[in-house]
Amino acid sequence: MKETKLFWNLSVETQAKLIQYQWDNFGSRINIPPEPKDIYIETSIEPLEELEQIMKQAPEHQRRVV
Repeated sequence: MKETKLFWNLSVETQAKLIQYQWDNFGSRINIPPEPKDIYIETSIEPLEELEQIMKQAPEHQRRVV
């Protein structure tokens, strides 16, 4: 799996805000990583019944607050 730079996962508006923030607060330009060529993200959604069962489970390692 190839490394994906976080910068390219941001929306264009967020990228612009990040660049502006860097300039306003630090007076320097951001080093923009090269744009990745081919990105493939495999996703899967669990069946609704399985999600419902997971959500109904009690939290693990629950601590009692006194």
